[in-house]
Amino acid sequence: MSLHVAIDVHDRTLFAVGVDPATGEECFRRRFPHTPPGTADLHGRLAPGDIAVLEATRGSQHLARHLETSGATILLLDPQQCRLVGFRGKKTDYRDCRALLSHLRSGYLPVVWRPDAPTRERRQLARERQAYNQTVTQLKNRMIALLREEGVLPPGAELWEAAGEAWLRGAPVPAATRAVLLRSWTLLRAALAVKELQTESFHAQALADPRVWRLMQLPGFGPTASVTVLGELGELSRFAEGKQVASYAGLDPRIAQSGDVCHGGRISKSGRPLLRWAMVEVAWAHVLADGPEAGLYHRLVARGKPKGVAITALARHLLVLAWKLLTRGENYQKLERWGYLRKLAILAASRPAAERKAGGGTTDIAWARERYRELTGEEPPAAAPPAAEKNAGSTSGAAAAGVPRPKRQTGVTARVRSQHQQAHRPRDADPA
Repeated sequence: MSLHVAIDVHDRTLFAVGVDPATGEECFRRRFPHTPPGTADLHGRLAPGDIAVLEATRGSQHLARHLETSGATILLLDPQQCRLVGFRGKKTDYRDCRALLSHLRSGYLPVVWRPDAPTRERRQLARERQAYNQTVTQLKNRMIALLREEGVLPPGAELWEAAGEAWLRGAPVPAATRAVLLRSWTLLRAALAVKELQTESFHAQALADPRVWRLMQLPGFGPTASVTVLGELGELSRFAEGKQVASYAGLDPRIAQSGDVCHGGRISKSGRPLLRWAMVEVAWAHVLADGPEAGLYHRLVARGKPKGVAITALARHLLVLAWKLLTRGENYQKLERWGYLRKLAILAASRPAAERKAGGGTTDIAWARERYRELTGEEPPAAAPPAAEKNAGSTSGAAAAGVPRPKRQTGVTARVRSQHQQAHRPRDADPA
């Protein structure tokens, strides 16, 4: 006799209810410890032909993979939609399991997609990078705040470099504040070193995946951002149209409709937050590089839209464009050939030393030309373009939008913008 089993997953316990699908009679109700012996006990109660449902939450992916070895069918359901079928006024583990069984009995199963091992590895890398970025940002903000509390203006980007320690030791601040600054600077340098070491893992993923090479055709996309976006999107064939991709990232607008009244609002933010953050960073890098799609941002700003709204619209546009390039296997029509070849050459420089020396070795530019030819089906440019040809070869986003280029900035504003550009390096490095 096959069973329908609902499992409510917690950090320390697993609450399971099994019923007979033919009669609806409850066969067992038990709480298992969320430990190897407890999961083994639950595993022993499942048999081929059984169907088990559980909400997609922390630890559920690993549990589902383990329980599948029993021969049972394991389904992960969207927790937001599962909560719609509940019991008013009361919330217990048993009632949650009965709600899951109601979904299974009715045939309405909001099943979530389960990533494969390579996708899980990319997502782990992306979350690790996000943690490093948050740590680095917090430390920098704290140091700047301490200096400004003492009336000292930070020198700029060189504060985070090796010379920053000497500057801090000579800064006109109290001894206690200097001690805090030096400890924070030491921790910052360690975090930056680990972050740089982790970049090698991103480059290893990028070197082995042609899809990354294709995404790098878009200004703003580098190896790190491309691997992050591919990991967050997962299986691309799941999406039938670009609107679904934007919704998956939470970049689609909210809609409140009733009768003849329909109001749009801010973005839903109901999708994957890391994908949304990465695309906003890519969009800013695209604007700083004055990429071909930046005209959308400039047009919206010229119409009076806030910059945050405009950059979000560009992020959604770039995400859909990237999805189309990947699913159709097409090349970017506005490809900047020399810039793309330079990106590939920089990626080639991150190859392991053993690979670069094997068989006599392949130079970075030769590897880049080969990848360029393989992906685009065209011959790569022979040399750097003359200045006149480079200026006439492509139209910038600002020019396409009919927006004049901003005037050259001087003083503090120019220095801040220069530091921001050096930190991002949108054409060759990654915003993430």
